[in-house]
Amino acid sequence: DMRLALTEQEETQQQMEQVLDDKTRVVQELSAEVEKLKGKLLEQNRGSGRPSDDLRLARDEASRAQQSLKVLTEKQQAERRKWQEEKLSLIGQAKEAEDKRNQEMRKFVEDRERYCRQQNLLESRLEEKEAAMESWRAERDTLVAALE
Repeated sequence: DMRLALTEQEETQQQMEQVLDDKTRVVQELSAEVEKLKGKLLEQNRGSGRPSDDLRLARDEASRAQQSLKVLTEKQQAERRKWQEEKLSLIGQAKEAEDKRNQEMRKFVEDRERYCRQQNLLESRLEEKEAAMESWRAERDTLVAALE
């Protein structure tokens, strides 16, 4: 069960990392666009005495893009930390379960070996008692025959 959960967690993590990579790509594209807009703004500022409405809109858009980039980056980092913590937790649980299983298997083997030794001891004692009983019967039969 733990291995299945860990496998599912890894698949989910891979999917989420793909989503994060896609978001990172979008963020990088937005950053590049912001830089282009900054360049255009600088050119327009040099070319004219006062900023135009397009320039102001471009600045606002650049500011929003940078803010969006910052928020997405923070979300991505938080989600990565969360996934890493979950992965480490599941790995720890899997190791604990494996250790417990190994401990139970060792106990089972030790118990089985102990029971085999006990059974062998009991069988040898039973054979000794049967031999003693057979000896006693033979002695009894000879005594009874002598008395008759």
